[in-house]
Amino acid sequence: LYAAGDYPNAEKNLRNALAIQQTQANSDPAVLAGILFNLGAVARIESRLPESDALYNRAIAIRETISGRESSGLGRPLAGLALVYLAEGRLTPAVEAAQRAVRVSPDDPVTNNTLGTLLMLQGDSARAQALEQKVVDELKAASATGTQEYVNALTNLGTSRLRLGDYSHAERDLREAEAVSLMVAGPDHTLTATIWNN
Repeated sequence: LYAAGDYPNAEKNLRNALAIQQTQANSDPAVLAGILFNLGAVARIESRLPESDALYNRAIAIRETISGRESSGLGRPLAGLALVYLAEGRLTPAVEAAQRAVRVSPDDPVTNNTLGTLLMLQGDSARAQALEQKVVDELKAASATGTQEYVNALTNLGTSRLRLGDYSHAERDLREAEAVSLMVAGPDHTLTATIWNN
């Protein structure tokens, strides 16, 4: 439901899952952290930033308790928190959270895409381009070209090239991102709109 952009129903189901998880005597902390992470993502996409911040931080705290401060399971919650900070206009803590996300989960396309976005916004389009090219190549090698992560990586790569004045390659990447986004998300999704804007 989240991937399809149906955030109200995604949140409804996540809240039900959270209620069930919290009433179980033998609840699994990793599952609880996952639910909180997903609720944080819904709140972030709906611009409920303080709520999203709190949910991501709860998920991070549980993950740190389960497996330590360098656990790869922290990557996505940290990347989500970085995007909250970005939406709040707090670029420095956003970059710090994204760098930590990549450090603990270096092979995750989500963490790398997040850092790439922040590097672009810092004006470091060359580093962003190199990072996004790495993500695109890894996803191609893993036959994951029909995923939202692939679309995000291609969009970021195209945007980096656009900022560097490499228009022909930027358009090529964005056209490919458009084709995949139309297939996986559809024409009415914000992901597709972002690509068209670029």
